[in-house]
Amino acid sequence: GDPARVVASADRIATELGWKARYGVEDMISSAWEGWVRRHPEAESPA
Repeated sequence: GDPARVVASADRIATELGWKARYGVEDMISSAWEGWVRRHPEAESPA
C-alpha cells in the first residue's frame, strides 16, 4: 500500500486496547522502497 494513505496514529488503540505498533512510518517507507527496487532492478539505491 501507499504509506501516505495507510498511516494513522496508533494512540487510540494503545489507550483502549494496550496495543503497540511494531513498525513506524520510516519502517513502512523503507519496506515500500525495497519492494519497488526489487521490481525495478535498474534503479539505484539512495546514498
